[in-house]
Amino acid sequence: MTTPSPLLDLHRDHPDASLLEYGPDGSDIHVVEHLASLEFEYAALRKGCALFDHAQRGTLSITGDDRLAFLNNMVTQKVIDLAPGEHRSSFWLNRKGRIVADLRLCHFEDRTLVDLDATAADEAARSLTEYVITEDVEISVITDRVHRLSLHGPTAPELLALATGAEVSIEPGHAAELTIGQSPVLAERVDWLGEPGFELSLAPGDAGAVWSRLLEIGRPPELDTETGERAGEATETQRAIRLRPVGWHAINIARIEAGSPLFNLDFGPNNLPAETGLLRERVDFKKGCYLGQEVVARMDALGKPKQSLVALLLESERLTASNPEPAMPVTGGQVLDPADPVAAIVGAVTSATLSPMLGTVPIAFAMVKTDFAEPGRALLVNAEGRQVEAVVQPRLRFWPASPEPGQA
Repeated sequence: MTTPSPLLDLHRDHPDASLLEYGPDGSDIHVVEHLASLEFEYAALRKGCALFDHAQRGTLSITGDDRLAFLNNMVTQKVIDLAPGEHRSSFWLNRKGRIVADLRLCHFEDRTLVDLDATAADEAARSLTEYVITEDVEISVITDRVHRLSLHGPTAPELLALATGAEVSIEPGHAAELTIGQSPVLAERVDWLGEPGFELSLAPGDAGAVWSRLLEIGRPPELDTETGERAGEATETQRAIRLRPVGWHAINIARIEAGSPLFNLDFGPNNLPAETGLLRERVDFKKGCYLGQEVVARMDALGKPKQSLVALLLESERLTASNPEPAMPVTGGQVLDPADPVAAIVGAVTSATLSPMLGTVPIAFAMVKTDFAEPGRALLVNAEGRQVEAVVQPRLRFWPASPEPGQA
């Protein structure tokens, strides 16, 4: 069950908004592509604060006294020791070890909430429920009752504190139940764009009020592009926060730079955990049994899967005065072996962008045969009718340069 964003009419009324359909036909999900200049939106994310309507996310609610023990026996990550207010990411697999859903489980005294791709919610709930026998566990899809907003950027913690009227100190991997205006909000600290980030869960009926309140506090008056004048004088707080509502295009650039592949974009239901680049983040090899564990363990013992998600840097296509139009790979673009570029297709691009933080150079994720996935390997990528050299990077993360613990 997927539902449209409660902010959809607001976005449609925006004079500069562009919307994208997300998911299969009939999913009824529209994601904002952009609301203004991409340069302004991306700059807000890296230098101030960006507010995104995360309409493509779904939510499960899992209740019952046995829920953590049940989930610990089902998913790839150890969750039995989750304390209230903690969250952890994991895969839910089928018996063959293929990924049914990429999950973030957030635990509370009375329930465990699961964030996942909205299009995977129904199947994840159905397949998990099949394994509930005598346990006190109830699994429900509540996507129609929970909407997600994302707040990311260096000033995001300050804005959240101002919006809630309370001191907010949420470390990565933790969550807090807050109030913005009259609206209860669950804030989970998830730095998946390389900046301090908060995924905000709230009732759909409160989305408009929370969206407006955040903009009221943190967004300077809009600049008229024709006159070069602002609609009013910015407050000191607005000048400090520099909040801007942004679209998926800016979010996508930042998440590729930060090495954050996504289910249904960079990997999917046909993939094994070892192929995603997220194995060490999503799988605990010391915990007990879980569905699909035998396949995961066997693959780990063998040392490598048939294919792997890698990060590619296309240094030769850096934007310069002498190269004003870099050749950009696109999703599905072929990755080739330079030794046999006519016949040897070794993979395909899953996501690509120009990276501002690396000096405007094309970067990409690609699923390639593991024999061609070692760091430093030179490959060729089909990009705008040309074969362009790309080099496999040592990890998925391009920026910041120093990886977080456990970051691929």
